[in-house]
Amino acid sequence: MVEPEYRIRVAASRVELEARLRVAVRGAPISQLRVGLEGWEVEDVGPAGLVDTSTIVENAGGVDIPFVQGLSGDAVVEIRAARSVAPDAERIEWTFPTPAADLVGPAAVVILPESDIELTPDVDSIDGLVRQVTSPSANRAVDPLPPLLRSEGSGAAGRAENTAIAYRLDGPSGRFAATRRFLPRRVAASLTARLDVRPTEITVDETLRFDVAYVPLEVVELLVPESVVASGTLEVRQGDRLLASQPAAVVEPPSPPEADDSPVIDGASTGGGSGTESDAGGGPLPTIRTRVMLPTPLLGSGELTIRYRLPATPPPQETTLAEDVPLVMPAGARFGKQSVTLEAARGLSVEVRGESWKREMAVQGTSLPRSWASSRPQESIRLAIAAEPQSFGETVVDAAWLQSRFLPDQRQDIYRYRIATSVERLEIDLPPGTLGESADPSRVEVLLDGRPIADAVRTDGRISLNLVTAGAVREYAVEIVVRRERSSAWEPAELTAPVFSDGAVERRFYWELRLSPEEHLLTSPRGWTAQQEWAWGTLGFLPRAIISPEMLRTWVAPQSVATADPVGEIIPYADRRLVFSGVGHPKTARLWIVPTWGLVFACSGPSLLIGLLLVQWPRLRQPSVVMLLAVAVTAAAAVSPWLALLLAQAALPGLLLSLLAAGLRVALRLPTAAAAGNASMRISQSSTRTALAAFVPESSRGRRSVAAERSAS
Repeated sequence: MVEPEYRIRVAASRVELEARLRVAVRGAPISQLRVGLEGWEVEDVGPAGLVDTSTIVENAGGVDIPFVQGLSGDAVVEIRAARSVAPDAERIEWTFPTPAADLVGPAAVVILPESDIELTPDVDSIDGLVRQVTSPSANRAVDPLPPLLRSEGSGAAGRAENTAIAYRLDGPSGRFAATRRFLPRRVAASLTARLDVRPTEITVDETLRFDVAYVPLEVVELLVPESVVASGTLEVRQGDRLLASQPAAVVEPPSPPEADDSPVIDGASTGGGSGTESDAGGGPLPTIRTRVMLPTPLLGSGELTIRYRLPATPPPQETTLAEDVPLVMPAGARFGKQSVTLEAARGLSVEVRGESWKREMAVQGTSLPRSWASSRPQESIRLAIAAEPQSFGETVVDAAWLQSRFLPDQRQDIYRYRIATSVERLEIDLPPGTLGESADPSRVEVLLDGRPIADAVRTDGRISLNLVTAGAVREYAVEIVVRRERSSAWEPAELTAPVFSDGAVERRFYWELRLSPEEHLLTSPRGWTAQQEWAWGTLGFLPRAIISPEMLRTWVAPQSVATADPVGEIIPYADRRLVFSGVGHPKTARLWIVPTWGLVFACSGPSLLIGLLLVQWPRLRQPSVVMLLAVAVTAAAAVSPWLALLLAQAALPGLLLSLLAAGLRVALRLPTAAAAGNASMRISQSSTRTALAAFVPESSRGRRSVAAERSAS
């Protein structure tokens, strides 16, 4: 019995067959297997351990496949064959192999044309085949593709599977016929550029995204402006690999073409380039056609990255310069969307001139780069560059992240700043008393852009930093770490921030407190905004910061500098985080930090005292007194809700003890009330007897007394 499987690959000049025959022999062993291969030329038969390849006999009607030893049981025989086809043939047809066996099962057939070939089956000429709609990739795990299509991520393999034609061959023989059409290569491209504008230089980073269909792309032709070639900074990469570029020819700017609807760039027409030409005012730019050989042929989606630098003229004060930045464009590609992102150095104002580029408002933001887009190919972008008015020597503190960590025996303050300045020397005054009575500068550690600065702290408490560049505004990351002894628990903790000299502008700050799990903040800084919410903890509700340290670290770090926590993020005994924020320079704040036992004692004691008074003195349980207490508590909670919830939880032990005292009092009064009730009942009974005796007649009382005397005698 034979169960065949056929995979057929259709190329330009040949048709390749890969047959797998599952042979099952029951009974006496067989020495060979004959397979009819009419019109096919056998190239390989295997596997070598099963088939005796040296004695294979091929004749006009097929091939005789001898085995190394008699075959009994199950085995798989593989056959590779091919047949020639005229390259210009529009029709192709072939017959399938016919194994000589007692029983031939249905065969699975998959026909895979090359990426640039389209097959249209001739239904009237096809014999013995039934079309299948199941994707051939469903059986890929048990029956892999041919080696030419086996590589993962290959565009050719992907399209071959998408265009595969699946059949089932029910009989021992069959015929396939189809018309063949060659498809031309189609290349679609889109461009994304990023311009980094500096006073003396403009850096352009382009990303060309290609979508290649039908025929793999081996060479990419680029239209490179002459100014880019003259700069000598052009770099073309595919992934991380630098590609070599070869100039082919200079393309002179032609006369303006008729406007059309085909945005195909070929070096002579920009497909709607009249709009670009009118904006530029001087016609298309002269370009050099450059050929770039790809290390891996591209079929499907792929991209090239292009980078080059162009010289620029620094704009004088109160003057706007017009600068046309040329773009490298792909040749022979159907062009899609084109977008450009602008980033300017501090001190420069850059805008896009003309109407060819439209502002993308959906992605604008205060911290995001500005972007423009065009639906038509644009070979350059026209910029208007001006110098922003600025006063050298100005310092702006864009972000401040201040931390105070209270450990049992010491306190640690970490001040992180993102500063934009143009001064040569930056001076910062530490809070009074930071260096202690001995004025020891070793208590303070200063880091600039993540690097420790030695001898930056003077004995008078002033930090002096020599900056790298003077005159041009630049961002710096400044970090100050202060270690000192913690003040007494019966004194308020004072939060004082360093002061920048020379009238620095401070915008926004976040101050983070790290406390022991057994400590609580009793008062919040006046004028600061709390950045926490109440969440259920182990024994009750606790304030929990809604801003994570990662968010603050990202916010305060400049783009070119990554700051790190020198003492680590997790500190022993510093597990409770509280975050406050404000605008401008943070004012000095005095905070009361109390331990849990002190808070419970201070709150539960008065609540227990008031409860006992209400239990023991019934006069205090009058509605007016209870209403007065309720109004006082409600007013205090309305004034400070955050503190009210903390104090209410601390007062719960006193309230529970008061309720327990009230319950004990009620329980002890129950037996006393019962005894008093019995006594009153006996008194009432004796009173009844006395009242009844008053109504008895005297004769009856005389007879009772005589009877009593007789009984006594």
